[in-house]
Amino acid sequence: KNLQTILLSATLSPGVETLAGLALKNPVSIYLGDQAEGGPDTKNKWSGNFKDLEKQLFSIPKDLHQMVCFCPLKTKFIVLFTLVKTRLLQNEKTVVYFSTIEEVMFFYHIFKESGSIFSGEDKNLTQKILMLHGNMDQNDRNEIYHKFKSADVHYVLFSTDVTERGLHFNNVSYIIQYNPAPSIRGYVHRVGRTARVGNSGKSIVLLTPAQEPYLKHLSG
Repeated sequence: KNLQTILLSATLSPGVETLAGLALKNPVSIYLGDQAEGGPDTKNKWSGNFKDLEKQLFSIPKDLHQMVCFCPLKTKFIVLFTLVKTRLLQNEKTVVYFSTIEEVMFFYHIFKESGSIFSGEDKNLTQKILMLHGNMDQNDRNEIYHKFKSADVHYVLFSTDVTERGLHFNNVSYIIQYNPAPSIRGYVHRVGRTARVGNSGKSIVLLTPAQEPYLKHLSG
């Protein structure tokens, strides 16, 4: 009998490349993601060059609007607060990325517990702020994940890179990076949480003036 082996992966990393080389013989690539600018032609068979294909798969979706905000470190929280509150008022489902678990917890509790940040009826918006990170109990993580995934709008998730890849959230329209991703791969995975399956999306990364070379790194 003939044996057909199928390897499924959200992205093509060096580890996946090694595994494919060991397990597959004369493989054909089928790309099921959104067609990005410069992305692979799904009608053609794989050329055999994993490096080329990996580069293509990390292309930015064409319906993603990318923005950058330069702000001094001392005003960064004010910018974050304005962005988060605006997203909540406009019913835009949003993921906010931080570099560390400590940052996620710190800002989550500031937004949730400080009544002076939101006033009047806006105080109810704090109930729509969630957090997700790797140190949470597995049951708690599952609960938050499914709650945010199933919500259509009106939720903001504070997260580490634990949600950067491998997870799908429905109808995310906005990505905020309080800290820039440490790599191009990480940046693309983060912004890839929006503008999925033919939908449009927006992303913004907050940078200090000293971090301007980061943009050259991304375009590099």
